Amino acid sequence: DSFALSVAGSLNTSQSSGNSIDISAAGAGNGNLINNSITAGAFSTSLTANGGGVSIIANDIAEITALAGDAGLSIETSSRSGLGVDLGAAGSSNGITNTPLALIDDTDVSASGDVAVSASSTGSITADAFAVDLAVSTGSSTGSSVNLNATVAVTVNTIGNTARAEILDTDRSDDEVIDA
Repeated sequence: DSFALSVAGSLNTSQSSGNSIDISAAGAGNGNLINNSITAGAFSTSLTANGGGVSIIANDIAEITALAGDAGLSIETSSRSGLGVDLGAAGSSNGITNTPLALIDDTDVSASGDVAVSASSTGSITADAFAVDLAVSTGSSTGSSVNLNATVAVTVNTIGNTARAEILDTDRSDDEVIDA
């Protein structure tokens, strides 16, 4: 499991009776990658289950929770001229690529019940990104004030799991159950 929190903020204030230029920028981001290889198996051996069956199980559960945020505030007051620029960005990139493998390979199996081989993989991503910007601009009749703001919030998530269950080169006379 993975949890990530990224937060950034900016504040831009100005009060001018002459020329004024103010620029502020902030950004927050996070990236998470879970890449697990899980193997459960019997390899080049013998298995005996006198009172039941044989089960080989590879199970994977992966979760990512991510939050990225940016907040900005720009205040510009002027009696002659002024300019305020506030930029903000927040992003989150997350991925899960797991490969569980359940395998019986080159193994003699003797069981009175079923021989079961099962592999499964579950992935979940909860990701939020936010960007907020507030601008206040005032000017008088003898001057001007300009405020420019830009914000962006992006999240990109991918899940690409591959589960595999196999019985290879194995002598077995009873029922076999393969689930992937």
